Amino acid sequence: MAARFKVDAGLTEAFRGVTDGGPLVAYRVGIVDETFALLGTSLFEEPSAFEPAAFVGDAGCACYLLVQQPSRKQWTIVSYVPDAARIKDRMLYASGRESLKRELASSNFYPRDIHCSETAELADACFVEDDSAARRKEYQQGSATADIRRSSALLGEALSANPGGLVPRMRAATLTDSERLAQSELRTAAAEHATNININNGGGLGSLMSGSGSRKPTGSAVDFAATDEIKAALRALGGAEHGAVLVAIKAERLDVDGQLAEGTASALAVALKERDDSEPVFVLMRYTPKGAPTSVLVLFSFCPEGATVRKRMIHASAKPALRSVLADLELEVAKSVETQDLDDVTDEWLAERVLSSELHVEGPVLTKPAPKGGRRVMKREEEE
Repeated sequence: MAARFKVDAGLTEAFRGVTDGGPLVAYRVGIVDETFALLGTSLFEEPSAFEPAAFVGDAGCACYLLVQQPSRKQWTIVSYVPDAARIKDRMLYASGRESLKRELASSNFYPRDIHCSETAELADACFVEDDSAARRKEYQQGSATADIRRSSALLGEALSANPGGLVPRMRAATLTDSERLAQSELRTAAAEHATNININNGGGLGSLMSGSGSRKPTGSAVDFAATDEIKAALRALGGAEHGAVLVAIKAERLDVDGQLAEGTASALAVALKERDDSEPVFVLMRYTPKGAPTSVLVLFSFCPEGATVRKRMIHASAKPALRSVLADLELEVAKSVETQDLDDVTDEWLAERVLSSELHVEGPVLTKPAPKGGRRVMKREEEE
């Protein structure tokens, strides 16, 4: 759950008082006593006249830069969080962006999240319209031609390989990596179901070995990259004493879905109730077991029963990617828990799972197959 702060009257009045005929404006905004406060204002006629490094100063304090674009039709919000900033400030500014947009009640914000940790990065980060126009022009002139050639090649391949199955092939060509993975997993489940039916009806192992039974198809894994925002939030949680970070899959990337100030099951239950009850989510929680001197990291997986099969498959496939990100950040997970029922999420339930002595095993458990001819039955000496 994202942080929810109010905007002070000075910032609200300044933001709403901007006119199209005046100079361009940049505001320096800070979080003071859980309120978005106006810390400074800069007026300039053109982007080259704006000096963001001097505007934020060298005090090493985190802030937002709210910058009006040259077209005067949109604004950028740049999160400036230097490496020397406190852990608490890192968490606040990582989770406060959406709250700032909502409180300013404007839809004219540049959609991409922009983060900077050094003043040298600010000059290129504040103004994005020129880059956007260049990318659109490049796509119209070059990328469109490449797309046509690629589509033609796919069409020719589909026609030559299987003229009667052209429509399914064309549909598959438009799927994303996650959708292909979900489709592969669905086929796997169907194949396993058919295998079980075959065995139960007397087909047995012989039919599978002869090739008449169902075979399990192989699906390729998807690389779910992590956004800079989720990495920053997880890194900050690693150094905190309590709290939690909600992680969701957005556009095939691991991204922040919210943050909690408390690392308790009751706080998590409230956050989950406010979400869409059909959306799975991961939660990395800084949890302190009862009577323990220190807190531990607990990875919580919530996949509600109302989630579609596709969402379930994508959620399950993203867990190894999340664990890899945690390993890269040197964050050690002490326990993994999961549930499908929101009613399970209580402090007693979580404490029982975390303090349980049972080991949590990731992935399939492999067993050694029996040798040909089966195992020999040996009598014990006392039985002779």
